[in-house]
Amino acid sequence: MVNADVDESRFRPERQAIFFEKREALSIGRGANLQARDVFDLDLLLRRKPLAAGSVEAELLAKAAEHALMLPFDAFRDQVLPFLEPDAVELYEREEAWESMQTFVAEKLEQAR
Repeated sequence: MVNADVDESRFRPERQAIFFEKREALSIGRGANLQARDVFDLDLLLRRKPLAAGSVEAELLAKAAEHALMLPFDAFRDQVLPFLEPDAVELYEREEAWESMQTFVAEKLEQAR
C-alpha cells in the first residue's frame, strides 16, 4: 500500500516499493510476524538514501522506529544470517552489529518525522 504523503522522488520505483513494504511492516508490527529482515532491508535502503524530513507520516515512522528496536539478535541470526554470503556474515555475526543496525534504522526513521 503506497502512502500518498510520501515524497516518491526520494527512491527509484523498485527501491520505493521495498521501502514502503518494510516501513509498513515495521509500523504495523505484524505481531509475531515482525521480521528482522525488514530492519536489515531498511538499513541498506536508508544508508543509500535517507528519507527527507516530513516525507512519511510521523506516526508510522515512530511506530516503525520503536518496533525496529524490539527485535532480538536471535531473530536476526535466524532470519537473516543464513541467507547472506559468507563474507557478509562475518560483518554481521556479532550482536553489536545487529544493535548498531537497529539503532541506525530507528534514528533515521525518527529524523524523518
